[in-house]
Amino acid sequence: MNEKFLIVNADDFGLSESVTEGILYAHSEGIVTSTTVMVNQYHAETSIKKCIAYPKLGVGIHLVFNKGVPIMKPSEIYSLLTNEGIFHKNIYSIRELVNPNHLYKEFCAQIDKFSELMGCLPDHMDCHHWAILHDDFFEVYVEVANLYNLPIRLPFPEISDFSDKNLKNLLGDVPVINLKERIERLKIIASERNVKCPDYFKANFFGDQATFNTIQEVIRDLKPGVTEIMTHPGYIDKYLKSTSSYCEVRYRELEIITSSYIKDLITENKIKLVSFKQLNSYLDGQEVVAL
Repeated sequence: MNEKFLIVNADDFGLSESVTEGILYAHSEGIVTSTTVMVNQYHAETSIKKCIAYPKLGVGIHLVFNKGVPIMKPSEIYSLLTNEGIFHKNIYSIRELVNPNHLYKEFCAQIDKFSELMGCLPDHMDCHHWAILHDDFFEVYVEVANLYNLPIRLPFPEISDFSDKNLKNLLGDVPVINLKERIERLKIIASERNVKCPDYFKANFFGDQATFNTIQEVIRDLKPGVTEIMTHPGYIDKYLKSTSSYCEVRYRELEIITSSYIKDLITENKIKLVSFKQLNSYLDGQEVVAL
Protein backbone atom coordinates (compact mmCIF):
# COMPACT_ATOMS: atom_id res chain seq x y z
CA MET A 1 0.00 0.00 0.00
CA ASN A 2 1.60 3.25 -1.16
CA GLU A 3 -1.11 5.59 0.09
CA LYS A 4 -0.19 8.29 2.57
CA PHE A 5 -2.46 8.83 5.57
CA LEU A 6 -2.09 11.62 8.11
CA ILE A 7 -3.58 11.85 11.59
CA VAL A 8 -3.37 15.41 12.92
CA ASN A 9 -3.94 15.12 16.66
CA ALA A 10 -4.61 18.16 18.84
CA ASP A 11 -3.50 17.48 22.40
CA ASP A 12 -4.95 19.00 25.60
CA PHE A 13 -8.69 19.00 24.84
CA GLY A 14 -10.42 20.18 28.00
CA LEU A 15 -7.41 22.01 29.42
CA SER A 16 -9.33 25.28 29.12
CA GLU A 17 -12.37 26.62 27.28
CA SER A 18 -10.09 28.52 24.92
CA VAL A 19 -8.04 25.44 24.04
CA THR A 20 -11.17 23.36 23.44
CA GLU A 21 -12.70 26.03 21.19
CA GLY A 22 -9.45 26.36 19.28
CA ILE A 23 -9.23 22.63 18.69
CA LEU A 24 -12.80 22.44 17.45
CA TYR A 25 -12.13 25.33 15.07
CA ALA A 26 -8.92 23.65 13.89
CA HIS A 27 -10.99 20.57 13.08
CA SER A 28 -13.91 22.29 11.36
CA GLU A 29 -11.81 24.80 9.42
CA GLY A 30 -8.40 23.15 9.28
CA ILE A 31 -6.61 19.82 9.14
CA VAL A 32 -7.07 18.52 12.71
CA THR A 33 -8.69 15.09 12.58
CA SER A 34 -8.25 13.90 16.15
CA THR A 35 -7.97 15.16 19.70
CA THR A 36 -7.23 13.76 23.16
CA VAL A 37 -9.08 14.74 26.33
CA MET A 38 -7.54 15.51 29.73
CA VAL A 39 -10.36 14.06 31.81
CA ASN A 40 -8.91 15.22 35.14
CA GLN A 41 -9.14 18.89 34.18
CA TYR A 42 -11.92 21.24 35.26
CA HIS A 43 -13.22 21.91 31.73
CA ALA A 44 -13.18 18.29 30.54
CA GLU A 45 -16.86 17.48 31.00
CA THR A 46 -18.20 20.58 29.23
CA SER A 47 -15.61 20.10 26.48
CA ILE A 48 -16.64 16.51 25.85
CA LYS A 49 -20.28 17.55 25.45
CA LYS A 50 -19.24 19.83 22.60
CA CYS A 51 -17.84 16.89 20.63
CA ILE A 52 -21.34 15.74 19.74
CA ALA A 53 -21.56 18.45 17.10
CA TYR A 54 -18.35 17.18 15.42
CA PRO A 55 -18.98 13.53 14.48
CA LYS A 56 -15.90 13.29 12.23
CA LEU A 57 -13.51 14.31 15.00
CA GLY A 58 -11.70 11.36 16.51
CA VAL A 59 -11.63 11.61 20.29
CA GLY A 60 -9.06 9.82 22.42
CA ILE A 61 -7.71 10.21 25.93
CA HIS A 62 -4.72 12.30 27.01
CA LEU A 63 -3.57 10.41 30.09
CA VAL A 64 -2.31 12.74 32.81
CA PHE A 65 -0.11 11.94 35.79
CA ASN A 66 1.84 15.17 36.25
CA LYS A 67 -0.84 17.87 36.39
CA GLY A 68 -3.89 18.46 38.54
CA VAL A 69 -5.81 16.04 40.72
CA PRO A 70 -6.32 12.30 40.16
CA ILE A 71 -9.52 10.46 39.36
CA MET A 72 -8.68 7.74 41.90
CA LYS A 73 -8.88 8.29 45.64
CA PRO A 74 -5.52 9.77 46.72
CA SER A 75 -5.04 7.09 49.37
CA GLU A 76 -5.03 4.43 46.64
CA ILE A 77 -2.35 6.02 44.45
CA TYR A 78 -0.36 8.05 46.96
CA SER A 79 3.03 7.45 45.29
CA LEU A 80 1.95 9.66 42.38
CA LEU A 81 0.93 12.58 44.58
CA THR A 82 2.29 15.42 46.66
CA ASN A 83 1.20 15.95 50.25
CA GLU A 84 -1.50 18.26 48.87
CA GLY A 85 -3.03 15.39 46.87
CA ILE A 86 -2.07 16.61 43.41
CA PHE A 87 0.19 14.95 40.86
CA HIS A 88 3.90 15.71 41.12
CA LYS A 89 4.65 18.19 38.35
CA ASN A 90 8.06 16.59 37.78
CA ILE A 91 6.99 12.99 38.22
CA TYR A 92 10.00 11.81 36.21
CA SER A 93 12.35 13.00 38.96
CA ILE A 94 10.72 10.62 41.48
CA ARG A 95 10.18 7.78 38.99
CA GLU A 96 11.95 5.21 41.18
CA LEU A 97 9.54 5.96 44.03
CA VAL A 98 6.37 5.49 41.98
CA ASN A 99 4.42 2.28 42.41
CA PRO A 100 3.55 1.12 38.86
CA ASN A 101 0.31 -0.38 40.15
CA HIS A 102 -0.76 3.10 41.26
CA LEU A 103 -0.18 4.38 37.74
CA TYR A 104 -2.10 1.43 36.31
CA LYS A 105 -5.08 2.17 38.56
CA GLU A 106 -5.10 5.86 37.65
CA PHE A 107 -4.82 5.25 33.90
CA CYS A 108 -7.73 2.81 34.06
CA ALA A 109 -9.76 5.26 36.15
CA GLN A 110 -9.18 8.02 33.60
CA ILE A 111 -10.30 5.79 30.74
CA ASP A 112 -13.38 4.73 32.70
CA LYS A 113 -14.14 8.40 33.41
CA PHE A 114 -13.85 9.17 29.70
CA SER A 115 -16.30 6.34 28.93
CA GLU A 116 -18.71 7.64 31.55
CA LEU A 117 -18.66 11.15 30.07
CA MET A 118 -18.50 10.20 26.40
CA GLY A 119 -20.65 7.07 26.39
CA CYS A 120 -17.96 5.04 24.65
CA LEU A 121 -14.30 4.16 24.91
CA PRO A 122 -11.69 6.61 23.58
CA ASP A 123 -10.50 5.78 20.08
CA HIS A 124 -6.86 5.87 21.23
CA MET A 125 -4.48 6.82 24.05
CA ASP A 126 -1.60 9.20 24.45
CA CYS A 127 0.03 10.96 27.42
CA HIS A 128 0.57 14.47 28.68
CA HIS A 129 4.23 15.46 28.36
CA TRP A 130 7.05 12.92 28.21
CA ALA A 131 7.49 11.16 31.58
CA ILE A 132 6.03 8.11 29.84
CA LEU A 133 9.50 7.58 28.36
CA HIS A 134 10.53 5.91 31.63
CA ASP A 135 10.55 2.12 31.17
CA ASP A 136 8.21 1.27 34.07
CA PHE A 137 5.71 3.97 33.10
CA PHE A 138 5.75 2.85 29.48
CA GLU A 139 5.16 -0.77 30.51
CA VAL A 140 1.98 0.35 32.30
CA TYR A 141 0.95 2.44 29.28
CA VAL A 142 1.05 -0.50 26.86
CA GLU A 143 -0.51 -2.88 29.41
CA VAL A 144 -3.51 -0.57 29.80
CA ALA A 145 -3.75 -0.13 26.02
CA ASN A 146 -3.97 -3.88 25.55
CA LEU A 147 -6.46 -4.24 28.41
CA TYR A 148 -8.86 -1.84 26.68
CA ASN A 149 -7.78 -2.86 23.15
CA LEU A 150 -6.89 0.74 22.28
CA PRO A 151 -4.38 2.06 19.74
CA ILE A 152 -1.69 4.31 21.16
CA ARG A 153 0.66 7.08 20.19
CA LEU A 154 4.21 5.76 20.24
CA PRO A 155 5.73 8.85 21.88
CA PHE A 156 9.16 8.64 20.32
CA PRO A 157 10.37 11.97 18.89
CA GLU A 158 12.78 11.71 15.98
CA ILE A 159 15.91 13.23 17.49
CA SER A 160 17.19 14.42 14.11
CA ASP A 161 14.10 16.66 13.79
CA PHE A 162 15.33 18.94 16.60
CA SER A 163 18.15 21.19 17.60
CA ASP A 164 19.56 20.41 21.05
CA LYS A 165 17.75 23.43 22.49
CA ASN A 166 14.38 22.56 20.95
CA LEU A 167 14.60 18.91 21.98
CA LYS A 168 15.22 19.96 25.58
CA ASN A 169 12.31 22.38 25.35
CA LEU A 170 10.05 19.61 24.05
CA LEU A 171 10.99 17.07 26.73
CA GLY A 172 10.90 19.51 29.65
CA ASP A 173 11.80 17.66 32.85
CA VAL A 174 12.78 14.48 31.02
CA PRO A 175 16.55 14.43 30.36
CA VAL A 176 17.89 14.19 26.83
CA ILE A 177 20.90 12.12 27.86
CA ASN A 178 20.71 8.52 26.57
CA LEU A 179 17.36 9.31 24.93
CA LYS A 180 18.13 7.27 21.81
CA GLU A 181 18.96 4.18 23.86
CA ARG A 182 15.83 4.59 25.99
CA ILE A 183 13.64 4.89 22.92
CA GLU A 184 15.13 1.74 21.41
CA ARG A 185 14.29 -0.19 24.60
CA LEU A 186 10.73 1.10 24.57
CA LYS A 187 10.30 0.19 20.91
CA ILE A 188 11.14 -3.40 21.81
CA ILE A 189 8.53 -3.35 24.59
CA ALA A 190 5.90 -2.00 22.18
CA SER A 191 6.77 -4.62 19.57
CA GLU A 192 6.67 -7.50 22.07
CA ARG A 193 3.26 -6.37 23.34
CA ASN A 194 1.84 -6.02 19.78
CA VAL A 195 0.34 -2.62 20.45
CA LYS A 196 -1.67 -0.95 17.71
CA CYS A 197 -0.23 2.35 16.56
CA PRO A 198 0.48 4.48 13.48
CA ASP A 199 3.63 3.75 11.49
CA TYR A 200 5.26 7.09 12.23
CA PHE A 201 5.04 9.92 14.76
CA LYS A 202 6.12 13.54 14.29
CA ALA A 203 6.53 15.74 17.37
CA ASN A 204 8.52 18.60 15.84
CA PHE A 205 5.62 21.00 15.21
CA PHE A 206 6.16 22.46 18.66
CA GLY A 207 7.53 25.58 20.32
CA ASP A 208 9.98 27.51 18.16
CA GLN A 209 9.51 24.85 15.47
CA ALA A 210 5.74 25.33 15.22
CA THR A 211 6.10 27.06 11.86
CA PHE A 212 4.82 26.86 8.31
CA ASN A 213 8.20 25.48 7.29
CA THR A 214 8.07 22.57 9.76
CA ILE A 215 4.62 21.35 8.84
CA GLN A 216 5.34 21.90 5.16
CA GLU A 217 8.37 19.61 5.43
CA VAL A 218 6.35 16.98 7.30
CA ILE A 219 3.70 16.98 4.59
CA ARG A 220 6.14 16.89 1.67
CA ASP A 221 8.33 14.19 3.24
CA LEU A 222 5.45 12.00 4.40
CA LYS A 223 6.09 8.28 3.90
CA PRO A 224 3.51 5.74 2.72
CA GLY A 225 1.48 4.44 5.65
CA VAL A 226 -0.04 6.24 8.62
CA THR A 227 1.73 9.15 10.28
CA GLU A 228 0.53 11.02 13.37
CA ILE A 229 1.60 14.61 13.89
CA MET A 230 1.21 16.14 17.34
CA THR A 231 -0.25 19.66 17.56
CA HIS A 232 -1.42 22.03 20.31
CA PRO A 233 -3.75 24.60 18.73
CA GLY A 234 -5.89 26.86 20.83
CA TYR A 235 -7.15 30.32 21.62
CA ILE A 236 -5.75 32.10 24.66
CA ASP A 237 -7.58 33.26 27.78
CA LYS A 238 -6.71 34.18 31.36
CA TYR A 239 -7.35 30.68 32.65
CA LEU A 240 -4.93 29.15 30.13
CA LYS A 241 -2.26 31.67 31.09
CA SER A 242 -2.71 30.71 34.73
CA THR A 243 -2.36 26.98 34.14
CA SER A 244 0.02 26.50 31.19
CA SER A 245 3.35 27.91 30.05
CA TYR A 246 2.50 26.97 26.46
CA CYS A 247 0.16 29.79 25.47
CA GLU A 248 0.98 32.19 22.63
CA VAL A 249 2.32 29.39 20.45
CA ARG A 250 -1.07 27.70 20.52
CA TYR A 251 -2.64 30.52 18.55
CA ARG A 252 0.21 30.48 16.03
CA GLU A 253 -0.33 26.76 15.56
CA LEU A 254 -4.05 27.39 15.07
CA GLU A 255 -3.40 29.95 12.33
CA ILE A 256 -1.02 27.62 10.50
CA ILE A 257 -3.13 24.46 10.52
CA THR A 258 -6.27 26.29 9.42
CA SER A 259 -4.53 28.13 6.57
CA SER A 260 -5.63 27.51 3.00
CA TYR A 261 -1.96 27.04 2.06
CA ILE A 262 -1.55 23.99 4.32
CA LYS A 263 -4.91 22.53 3.30
CA ASP A 264 -3.94 22.90 -0.38
CA LEU A 265 -0.58 21.29 0.32
CA ILE A 266 -2.33 18.24 1.77
CA THR A 267 -4.39 17.94 -1.42
CA GLU A 268 -1.45 18.53 -3.77
CA ASN A 269 0.55 15.76 -2.10
CA LYS A 270 -2.38 13.32 -2.34
CA ILE A 271 -2.48 12.80 1.42
CA LYS A 272 -5.60 11.39 3.02
CA LEU A 273 -6.59 12.87 6.37
CA VAL A 274 -7.77 10.22 8.83
CA SER A 275 -8.21 9.74 12.56
CA PHE A 276 -7.48 6.79 14.82
CA LYS A 277 -10.98 5.58 13.98
CA GLN A 278 -9.63 4.47 10.60
CA LEU A 279 -6.45 2.89 11.97
CA ASN A 280 -7.97 -0.55 12.54
CA SER A 281 -9.08 -0.72 8.90
CA TYR A 282 -5.57 0.18 7.79
CA LEU A 283 -3.94 -2.39 10.10
CA ASP A 284 -6.35 -5.07 8.86
CA GLY A 285 -5.50 -4.30 5.24
CA GLN A 286 -8.98 -2.97 4.49
CA GLU A 287 -9.88 0.10 2.51
CA VAL A 288 -9.36 3.31 4.47
CA VAL A 289 -11.98 5.99 3.90
CA ALA A 290 -10.54 9.47 4.39
CA LEU A 291 -12.41 12.13 6.34
